[in-house]
Amino acid sequence: VAAVGISVPAKHFEYVRQVTLLNINSYCAGRVPLGPRALEESSPADGKLEVFTLDSAIQLGCVVGPEWFSPELLGHVSAMRFELERGEACQIDGEAWRAQSGCRIDVQRHRQVRML
Repeated sequence: VAAVGISVPAKHFEYVRQVTLLNINSYCAGRVPLGPRALEESSPADGKLEVFTLDSAIQLGCVVGPEWFSPELLGHVSAMRFELERGEACQIDGEAWRAQSGCRIDVQRHRQVRML
């Protein structure tokens, strides 16, 4: 894992179930996974992605269900690269897909779209 803007040891990503990059303050039908301090530091217009990881399906359930858990914000990045060693389930902008084999995924800002 290579990230522009934060320094997180690659070992941190070895045993996580989910890596999440957000550019808005809500996720999964309007749930707010970030704590109050992290929300204050975030802006949808800053060109940065907020990064957090989840270790288990139980943590994910607590984020998207009753919002009992706020994951630790690892930082704000302008770009991130993942190396997948084998096929994995992925989701981009709410669209699920599966990488059938190992690959490299580059996440970076493409452009800004004017919203009404």
